[in-house]
Amino acid sequence: MSGDKSFELCRALSNSLSKIGERGVLEPLRDKLLEALKEEFDAMEDQLRDDAGVNIAWHIQSQVTEVVEAIIAGNSATLKRILGLNSSLYDSRSHIRAGAGSYEPKAVEVRRKIVEAHADLFVSEYIKDLEAIHEQHRITMDQFHARLRKAERKAQIAAAALWHIKENKLVHPDQLIDEALAELGGSDG
Repeated sequence: MSGDKSFELCRALSNSLSKIGERGVLEPLRDKLLEALKEEFDAMEDQLRDDAGVNIAWHIQSQVTEVVEAIIAGNSATLKRILGLNSSLYDSRSHIRAGAGSYEPKAVEVRRKIVEAHADLFVSEYIKDLEAIHEQHRITMDQFHARLRKAERKAQIAAAALWHIKENKLVHPDQLIDEALAELGGSDG
């Protein structure tokens, strides 16, 4: 850059900077800045409005899930926290108020209403649970009876061995036990 051009550039810059203090010089800059800020604010506001429905729906869904789990578990503290409930209404350990007649805490009432509304589901699931317990007990009893029969047979073998010994037969008791176990399937347990 030549010296003359540098000098002209410095003079132009100096003139421009000296005009900043004059009225009307900053207004266009301020107007452009305000316009840019308004555009950015409008874009952010549009994005917030677009996302608000999804965000609110997600929040409601998570709150409902947490409330249902709290109702099922009987967790009144969670119900109070999420729903902002009066503690005396939803505390399952509330005392019966004098003169109020039969009082049922709201948490208990809600659980009772859920059970009443879905009684068939609860009954069928309870029956399935009982059937599974019964089947497990039946299997356990079958195993017990099998072991009992095996123990009875071993006792008979032992008695027979003793009888053979008393009769002065020269048959070793282990031989009798081995023969009897072979008849039972080869196991001694």
